[in-house]
This record gives sequence, C-alpha cells and structure tokens, in this order.
Amino acid sequence: MQIAIILILVCSVIILEQKINIKKLRVKIKKQFGKKSIKSKYDWEKIGYHWSEYTKLISSDEKIDDITWNDLEMNNVFCRINNCQSFVGEQILYSRLHCLPKDNAYREFFEKKILFFISNDKEREEIQLLLYGLEKNDSSYYLPKFMTNLNSYRVPSIWKYRTM
Repeated sequence: MQIAIILILVCSVIILEQKINIKKLRVKIKKQFGKKSIKSKYDWEKIGYHWSEYTKLISSDEKIDDITWNDLEMNNVFCRINNCQSFVGEQILYSRLHCLPKDNAYREFFEKKILFFISNDKEREEIQLLLYGLEKNDSSYYLPKFMTNLNSYRVPSIWKYRTM
C-alpha cells in the first residue's frame, strides 16, 4: 500500500513538473517572438546539411550561389533573424535564405503562411512548442543526409527475415 502511495506521489510530482516546464516554455516563446536572436556562433556545416541535399533539386537560377551569399553576408542575416528552437527550423531557415523561387504562387503561399502566424499568436505558439520538442541535438543535424541515403541502409532480402 505504501509503495502505491509513493508511486502515485512520484507520478504526480513528475506530471506537475512537466506542466510547470511547459508554462515556462510558453512564456519564453511569447517573450522571444520578434526579438533579436541571442546566439551568434553556429556550426554552419551542420546547419547546411539540409541545403546541401535540397540544392540538388533546384535549378541554378533559383538559388543564391556561394560567392553572392558571402558578398551579401547572409550568414549574418541568418544570425540576426534565427530564433529557431529546433535543428529543423535552423536548417529550413538556412535553406529558405538560399532560395529565390521564380514561381509567384510559391512566394505568395509562403507569405500567406507568414501572415497567418503573425496574426494568430495561439497557433504560432503551439507550433513553436511542438518544434521546441525536436531540440538541437548534434546528431539530429545529420538527418537530411541520412534520409537521402536510406537505400544504402536497406537490408538485402528482408523478406527472408520477416518470414522467419
């Protein structure tokens, strides 16, 4: 009986702590929106992994080349606007800054998404809360390279193992 009471108390404390942490995170998300990014040091190689895979799918006239990127000091622009709380956010932002899509429909759709999240705080905060859960683990930055090479990790004749 005492073990059950202790177990219930421990579970209650864990749940309460988790709710408190989520509330703190919501406050942090509200506070950071529209503010200048604090972090200034980035591992550009890891952040660029998504771009290195994505660039293969885009025509050369729809992307910023490395010389222009450096001339425009776009890494500084990235540092200034990056408030991403996940590795995915950083990699997508980095890739988006490299792209110059010719398709007006694509740009208009992207602009609609931006305006939606600016005018709908609750939805933006919920999405940010979910993305925050992805974190910025060093190993996660390699995911785009891993996903691109999935076929090389296939187990040959997998059907044999499944029938065993």
